[in-house]
Amino acid sequence: MRYALVLLYLSSAARVGAQQPSPTTPALPEIHTTGAAAEPLAPDLGTVIIGTATKAQTPGRAGRANARLASAIRRALVALGVPRDSIVTRDYTSRMNVDSYGRDTTFLATNTVVVRAHNLALIGPIIDTALAEGASEIRGVEYSAAKPEEAGRRALEAATREARANADAMARSAGGRVGRLIELTTIRRGWEESPMQVRGEGANATPITPSQLNVQVTVEGRWEFVPATQ
Repeated sequence: MRYALVLLYLSSAARVGAQQPSPTTPALPEIHTTGAAAEPLAPDLGTVIIGTATKAQTPGRAGRANARLASAIRRALVALGVPRDSIVTRDYTSRMNVDSYGRDTTFLATNTVVVRAHNLALIGPIIDTALAEGASEIRGVEYSAAKPEEAGRRALEAATREARANADAMARSAGGRVGRLIELTTIRRGWEESPMQVRGEGANATPITPSQLNVQVTVEGRWEFVPATQ
């Protein structure tokens, strides 16, 4: 009986000891900083968005007229040097065209064609050719780059260096140093365009100024702040 009491006492003492909280080291304060960088990237692809619109008394006639117009524009662009597979249809609509009194008067067919050119000097002549063949409007010119990854990585490196340099400056001003890295994230990534001169082909070509692309990156970092006494 005495052995049972001793074992019971030891077991209870072990449980009480396990429940006592152990002393913990207070967490170090943190430094939060951001860094931003932009890396230039020359575009290597231009996109022209061309719109055509035709009206007729029936939807069939409006559609056939639009088909003839779109085909003429395609033939002219191919003759200009644009590959056939670089001319694609983005959108096509056929609807009633009502007047201001709400009366059905004609039918309207619209076609949106996207033309892509790696030779940026062709952008102006593409616009001129499309308009000369009867295009109703040029809905926009867009520029892009096929491989932005390398420029994006360079911007990430520069933004990270800036975030760390900002952290070092803050730590020194506060009388300490930067400790271990807690977190590093990209909080924003995007594009910015700036003018870039490219000469169009032909003396009478529409002058087009492509945009140079800038890959923009913002990085946010968190570090421990270690006081000078530690």
